[in-house]
Amino acid sequence: MPTTRPLRALAALVTTILLVAACGADDDADPDAAEPGDTSAETSTPTSDDDPSPVVGGEIVVGLSGETPSYLPGAATVAAPGFHVAMAIFDPIAARGADGQIHPFVAESIVPDADATEWTVRLRDGITFHDGTALDAEVMREIFYEYLAPDTSTLSGDVAQVSDVRVDDDLTFTYVLSEPNAAFADLLTGPVGWPFSVDACRAAGDDCGAQIAGTGPFRLESWVRDSELVVERNQDYWRTDADGTPIPYLDRITFRPIPDNAARWLSVESGTIDAGHTFQAETVARARDADGVDTYEWIGNGGGYTALNTLEPPLDDVRVRRALRMAVDQEQLIAVLGGEGISPPLSQLWGDDSEWFSPVVRDAWSDPDVAAATALIDEYVEDPTRSDGERPGEPVRVTYQSGADPTILQGAQYYQAAWGAIGVETQIDSTQQATLIGNVIGSADQQPPFRGTFQASLFGTPGEGDPYTLIRGLFGDPTTQPMNASNHTSDAIARNLEVLRTSTDFDERYAANQAVMLEVADEVPVIWHGAVVGSIYTRSALRNVAGWTIPGSGGDDIAGSGVAHARTHWSHVWLDAG
Repeated sequence: MPTTRPLRALAALVTTILLVAACGADDDADPDAAEPGDTSAETSTPTSDDDPSPVVGGEIVVGLSGETPSYLPGAATVAAPGFHVAMAIFDPIAARGADGQIHPFVAESIVPDADATEWTVRLRDGITFHDGTALDAEVMREIFYEYLAPDTSTLSGDVAQVSDVRVDDDLTFTYVLSEPNAAFADLLTGPVGWPFSVDACRAAGDDCGAQIAGTGPFRLESWVRDSELVVERNQDYWRTDADGTPIPYLDRITFRPIPDNAARWLSVESGTIDAGHTFQAETVARARDADGVDTYEWIGNGGGYTALNTLEPPLDDVRVRRALRMAVDQEQLIAVLGGEGISPPLSQLWGDDSEWFSPVVRDAWSDPDVAAATALIDEYVEDPTRSDGERPGEPVRVTYQSGADPTILQGAQYYQAAWGAIGVETQIDSTQQATLIGNVIGSADQQPPFRGTFQASLFGTPGEGDPYTLIRGLFGDPTTQPMNASNHTSDAIARNLEVLRTSTDFDERYAANQAVMLEVADEVPVIWHGAVVGSIYTRSALRNVAGWTIPGSGGDDIAGSGVAHARTHWSHVWLDAG
């Protein structure tokens, strides 16, 4: 059974936080796997002959872990399932390749000036949106000022340092930054770098997010929310494969939200749908062993964690957070979540083969200690100034907000038992994923700052990208970083972010990253679980799931990052006629 297993690496940008249901996989070392720092996927594609050729035509159904309310950049909060749809509709300005580097995609070139305060983008000529209007520099300027930069935009924090988007000629524009940012190109691989037709958006009005017109390989045909979203081949798409065959190969894709992980897997196994994706180790293991199913896996940095809302009593008291952490046995939790023997425990954003991994942080992440945790809780309980307003002697009460998936609920129940052992009364509040995301990181109709309507919740990040991008998103100023679920930040984090933003010296940047991870280990805004594994599993008739490419400037395409974050560009997938 073919499997794609890139090792952890400093790789693809995280512009959104992924909800993960469980822990990731870390199999025995694959001798053919990519080297650290390389995001390439070693893929064994199923074949019916020695050299299969792409088949043009056909349609498939892809099961997604949840619905996405909108696809309008600046209004949308796009999590893992939404990226599958987005990369069908949009072409990004840039994309991460298998070599770990950022390459122009719909852009012809991306060039910073000497101090990284101006980033000049040259667009490819002759590209049109799905409504027939042209992709040009003026459209990119309009997108920035009308949709990305306003205070109400979900991306306003990401682009806050962009002081101007200057049109240089019809196809060339420049992001002018108020301060240097060596990691700015990361943003152009995500929603900030997803061009769309402003004319079509204006015509659609409030419904633009459901009628978005990108330049991508598929056009949005129809959408019945919570039922199915259908895309059809863009007959005017600007790309061909290496043999000159127009892409995409497929005529039509139906994306169907199936939030229940078991139901999504069974739908593929039974042939009801053609493909699904997961971050649950249990499903990864089942897909590996199933007949007639191929699995394409990705192992990254970061992984699952429980976010503790540091603005909500009693979690605003570090004694309580430290006690909750020390009550948890990571190995036991990983086993409950189905990751035993698959997912190593985490102590920071980075796996131990990442260049950013710190043994000092690993040693600082405390081992379970029920006695010490109970003592901290007892100290808080008897404190007459305790932050939750309860009288001394009253028990500590915490609500754990959980998704409805059975595996996620098992994780919440583990926390309930572990915290109960140190005297904390824990109530589980189970809700659907879309609601949970809104409660934790907000939604388009909520104005910043958003502090979250939760106390504790299972969440996650794949941990891929530049430390500046990741730390800023997870622990930067919550008033401008909606993905900071814990609401924890500090002056020290801000100072270290400045180092990460402005310095190109690895040792300086490593020290800054380590300092932030040490603060996280001490202040405990999150409780780490295990490393994340992502998998796309498909019927064996689907080919080239991990084989998408980036258009090269010299005519030779560049290998993309495979199934990083358990998502792919469906433009390069075909359905075997046999």
